[in-house]
Amino acid sequence: MNDDERLADIQEQAALYALGILDPDEGAAFERCLKVSAELKAFQAVVGEFARSVQPVQPPPSLKERLFARIEGHTDVTFDAAGGLTFVKSSEGVWQEIAPGISAKVLFFDPKSRRATALLRVAPGARYAPHRHTEAEEFYVLEGGCRFEGRELGPGDYHRAETGSLHMDTSSDDGCLLLVISSPQNEMLR
Repeated sequence: MNDDERLADIQEQAALYALGILDPDEGAAFERCLKVSAELKAFQAVVGEFARSVQPVQPPPSLKERLFARIEGHTDVTFDAAGGLTFVKSSEGVWQEIAPGISAKVLFFDPKSRRATALLRVAPGARYAPHRHTEAEEFYVLEGGCRFEGRELGPGDYHRAETGSLHMDTSSDDGCLLLVISSPQNEMLR
């Protein structure tokens, strides 16, 4: 592994650690290797703001049952970086709660562009705190419905927020599943 590959690996580990996706052994090994860099602190600050930015919502019992059924069938995601192909089966990966009522499953993190491709599941009634985009962000609605800046979006709808743009109103009344491509370093406004 050359220096660029090592650096890319460290950047990916930092993002996954900040999102709480590493298993405990990987997390402990990462902490020993990296004495908490400035980049890691930036990721942790964003994740901390996620948790403080949304009012708690009690999900319906059916959502909990479906989530536990998927967790039972969970296997680790594997990437074939050498072959240049990445495959993530629907049963692979881990859903992590990033805020009350909001869970993410990272499908891919590009350490060079510092952008993540993820699925975002928003529970009915969940809201996301006002924030400014430090990089462009893209959403594609797969299921359910959501609202961005007063505009209702449903399955098949797309939304892009340019660098520097603000999201003051982000919510879902009935819950939704989104495909998101973004930087994990948004500036929280609360």
